[in-house]
Amino acid sequence: MADMDAYIQQLQYGVSNRDPKVLGILVAVAVGILTLILIIIKSRGKNKRQGVLLLGVCDAGKTLIYSQLVNNNFKQTYTSVTSNSGEYVIAQKNKKVRIFDLPGHERLRLQILDEYKGQARAIVFVVDSGTLQKDIKEVAEYLYTLLSDKTVSGNALPVLVLCNKQDLTLAKGAKVVRSQLEKEMWVHFFV
Repeated sequence: MADMDAYIQQLQYGVSNRDPKVLGILVAVAVGILTLILIIIKSRGKNKRQGVLLLGVCDAGKTLIYSQLVNNNFKQTYTSVTSNSGEYVIAQKNKKVRIFDLPGHERLRLQILDEYKGQARAIVFVVDSGTLQKDIKEVAEYLYTLLSDKTVSGNALPVLVLCNKQDLTLAKGAKVVRSQLEKEMWVHFFV
């Protein structure tokens, strides 16, 4: 205890006499504390982005995928007008990931996306491979809007385009889906 009192007196003496060594030590300690506080604040912000968003146009199969991931079952689904949220357990790592299934209806999707995109850690954009030709313009517009969103691009969120319904006879393969989406996005947005 006597050593601590002597140390405090030495610091007080150094500060009152403006000793550069003592002032340098105090500045270094202050910078260290501020850095630690900033690291804690920044790491808390990352914890808020723990969800995976399932996005896509109506009838792409988002809710069925959600049901299989969260409930581990296949059930008949209908067009969603509200979002679904649940936990998916990654067995190998014993970790939980929150899955958000957001409606694909044109009038709802962007409004609801605005509510959830701040919580997103990643995005899965679901495409119906069987009806892509018919819905290509709507799908490309939604995907472009998503990719150009400031929050999505600012947080550098990974986006996976999932080609769903591959079991259908007329389903397009992943390479064809990619090619068609790139072509449509180029034609409508860059020309």
